[in-house]
Amino acid sequence: MKTRLHILVCITALSVLPLLAGDSESKSVTVEQRLRETDLSLAIRQYERVKMEAFETRLKLDLLDTDEEMTENVRKKRAELLAKRHDILQQRADELRSVALKLGEGTTIAKAR
Repeated sequence: MKTRLHILVCITALSVLPLLAGDSESKSVTVEQRLRETDLSLAIRQYERVKMEAFETRLKLDLLDTDEEMTENVRKKRAELLAKRHDILQQRADELRSVALKLGEGTTIAKAR
């Protein structure tokens, strides 16, 4: 009985070894792939941050009319500044989105190889 168990364990081990060896080759990542993935991760984090800033700026702009202590002239100036800030943030978000999409395509192509 022990002999059969030992034979079964050996056969199983020998049949699994080629599978494990094949996996180690496909898991190796080139430096270029790693750098591309790092750039993609950074671009996505920056995009998230800029989009959140744009959201908060838009919210401040929407809530500007609720501030009773502000004069109309100051409110108008503040609204112009917030609108300009929102436009800049939205432009940066669009640029970062474009970069992230390009990097994502490159990462997908590199992984397919």
